Amino acid sequence: MPQFHGLSMIARLSLLILAVLFLVPPSQTLGDVIHFIHGGQMTVQAWRDTGDEIEATTAGGLMRFQKADIARIEGAATTGPLNPSAAPAPSESSPPSGMLSVRYVVTGDTNTANITYQNAQGEREQARVGVPWTTSFEARKGASLYLSARNAKAYGSISCEIFVNGTSVRRSSSEGAYRIASCSRRL
Repeated sequence: MPQFHGLSMIARLSLLILAVLFLVPPSQTLGDVIHFIHGGQMTVQAWRDTGDEIEATTAGGLMRFQKADIARIEGAATTGPLNPSAAPAPSESSPPSGMLSVRYVVTGDTNTANITYQNAQGEREQARVGVPWTTSFEARKGASLYLSARNAKAYGSISCEIFVNGTSVRRSSSEGAYRIASCSRRL
């Protein structure tokens, strides 16, 4: 049996932590991970290859990414169609009656974008964000939705997409330095 009498308490705890790390098997991941060529990543519940694109399900619904924007994917592709309704809702409760779940998504092979979007209160917000970027909120029927994303780099592509209750309702892409993609929709 090894002797630990000469070791400090911190050294003993460090050895214990190392032993646990090596002896306990890693837990399962919460999903597959898509790594983008610009360095960002996104955890998805399931994905499949559709040719030029990768379709993936997330808590907010079905998303599509250009293969050219993806460096690698950790996890195995799903065979057959994806079921976005099988994805758990972003929160445990449903939106209040008369409200719709809205999600804005910005993707691309750039790592930074300047965005403008209409928030839950109907006000415009502007920000410089890392890509991919997403935000979710609830809105009433009749509300105006708006999202634009400007590629903040001298290379690459940028895309924006609006989801309502997990379904894509608008998508726009733009290729090139400082180009803008914009999406709008009235609920």
